[in-house]
Amino acid sequence: NHIIELNEQINNAKSLLQRRETLIQTLEQQIINLKQVKIDSGDTTKLEYENRALQDRLSSFELERTEMKREIEWMQQELEQQKPLSIPTNNESMEQEQQYELAINKSQQRIEELEQAVRESLQITTEREYAMAQQKRKVENLEKQVCFRVFCVLKK
Repeated sequence: NHIIELNEQINNAKSLLQRRETLIQTLEQQIINLKQVKIDSGDTTKLEYENRALQDRLSSFELERTEMKREIEWMQQELEQQKPLSIPTNNESMEQEQQYELAINKSQQRIEELEQAVRESLQITTEREYAMAQQKRKVENLEKQVCFRVFCVLKK
């Protein structure tokens, strides 16, 4: 009779030990998951910083583009005003007109470059925002999983 009780106690102790080992493994996995969440949160912060930097760059490009367009419009108006007044009879006026046209062409080329840079920055910003959103969802899912597992472990 005493042997049977000892066997039951041994079996109960083995069962308890196995449950505790499972619990330890679960907690170790949760620690790993929490470390990953911490790393992912750092990545998200880095992406947010890069996104802000790209948005600032985009704003400065747009501002520069707007200024260049105004300058071109002003130069074109000045050119149009001077055309009827002075008929190119001498080399000086033709040279001045060529300089205006050259300046306008350079400005238009710069505007095209800025517009391309804006498009590229916008694309990069969009890609970064998408990556950030994915990272955020991943972190949230991992946090939910960890909370759920901790709750389940505590419930036992």
